[in-house]
Amino acid sequence: MFAYARPETLREAIDLVAGGGRPLAGGTDLLVGLRKGKFSAELVVGFAAHAPAEDPDLDAATTAELVTLLVDPVHGRAGHGSRLLAATADLLGEDGFATVVCWVFEQDAVMRRFLGSAGWAPDGARRVLDMGEPVPMIRMHTDISGGTRRL
Repeated sequence: MFAYARPETLREAIDLVAGGGRPLAGGTDLLVGLRKGKFSAELVVGFAAHAPAEDPDLDAATTAELVTLLVDPVHGRAGHGSRLLAATADLLGEDGFATVVCWVFEQDAVMRRFLGSAGWAPDGARRVLDMGEPVPMIRMHTDISGGTRRL
């Protein structure tokens, strides 16, 4: 697995990233999707964050969690989400992870369809968030070992 650094200053973090290092604590990574803007500025159109899985029924040495995957709706349906998902899987595969999981709102048909089209499926785990009212979630997973992923 990749060794993560803990820079003490902003300058150390910038130097670390410039040298190909990964500065976030706890094995967390953040990937950012950029698009060339109308006036040459790069626009952030989406991002994905992942970390070793923390669910007690999972092995954090071999299973990672896609913590979030968001694309600006203005830039949706342009492949940014697919590219972020594929880059996440590639990076995690290089780090030795075999499986990736993601908690999804049970009623979020769009995200469930998107992940399903990339080879993800529910693994049977469920939880309920208390957001003033109960909000059910399901855990989805995909295998990224040995070139079996479809991302």
